[in-house]
Amino acid sequence: MKRSWREWLGHEIGHVVARHSVKRLQQVLGLQVLLSLTLGESSELTQKAVATGIGVIMQGYSRQNEFEADYDGTYYMTMSGYDPGGMIQLFGKFKEMEKDKKGTFLDQLLASHPPTPERIAKVEEDVKSFNLGDKKLTLGQESYQKIRSRLK
Repeated sequence: MKRSWREWLGHEIGHVVARHSVKRLQQVLGLQVLLSLTLGESSELTQKAVATGIGVIMQGYSRQNEFEADYDGTYYMTMSGYDPGGMIQLFGKFKEMEKDKKGTFLDQLLASHPPTPERIAKVEEDVKSFNLGDKKLTLGQESYQKIRSRLK
């Protein structure tokens, strides 16, 4: 995917800055302790059912983390002088790759990332909030081509 590394990197930096993985680990460990204390000697089926329910609930937090990382990545790109439209282009490519994949309701429920059209709409809204006006920012095509040529 041409020019997508900058957008992806900004998104992943957003996860690190927001400490999403540390928060997730704390939540999971806390829930494991809570389940052990509350379910005790419950049947294995009961424990699995409760754990599955909690997993579905946790996916909602994961999707919220993705929106937060999308915002952070878009913001970092913009503040670094890069056109935030690059993030929208990246998600457009994701949407194009997903168009032939029809997931079941369960697939959608258990997805760790929000639907791509929602991510695009949210990033477009975020970019408007940056009040860039007529400011022209670069997509970094020249620097991308220079780096790419060195890798050959």
